[in-house]
Amino acid sequence: MRHQVFATELAQHPENSSGQLSDPLDAYNRYVVASCGDELCGFVSVTPPGPSGYAFEKYWPRDQIPFHLDDRLYEIRLLVVCEPWRRYRLSYLLLYGAWMIVATAGAERVAVTGHGQITDFYLALGMRRTGLTAPAGAMPFELLTSPTAPFHAKRRELMPTLRQIAKAAGVVWELELPFEAELG
Repeated sequence: MRHQVFATELAQHPENSSGQLSDPLDAYNRYVVASCGDELCGFVSVTPPGPSGYAFEKYWPRDQIPFHLDDRLYEIRLLVVCEPWRRYRLSYLLLYGAWMIVATAGAERVAVTGHGQITDFYLALGMRRTGLTAPAGAMPFELLTSPTAPFHAKRRELMPTLRQIAKAAGVVWELELPFEAELG
């Protein structure tokens, strides 16, 4: 699915005969997965702080990043929802699950990279532009960030929509935290 979206659909990476994409961060990322029975519908990855750094560092050196890269920074990346599940807006639930992981891990800041088709989605959820863009294959990517504190207000605002999406898609929430867990 990762190869299908990032190589075939977006041309961010060259297609390959194995039909797979991976990188060293996969070894310690945490994934939020959406499935229907045995069918994988989508996923998103959370990269915690660690010695291997962040995926966005392959586009911008640390001295260009306009925020601190410390043990309170988490990266949310690889948001993928396959057809036909995109019509259910599972991206909202996957990103919500990732934010719940980040918020309970003690993060103070989140970073994401977004391309033109998803940047507006991230901005609507409270992310802010950093002014950094870089080409990745055929796609220009932009580095976005946000402190985690505004997430709590945005979460309350989005909860009716999140409930509606979960109901329409028949979601069974299996993260450690309840769907509407109290945070901070």
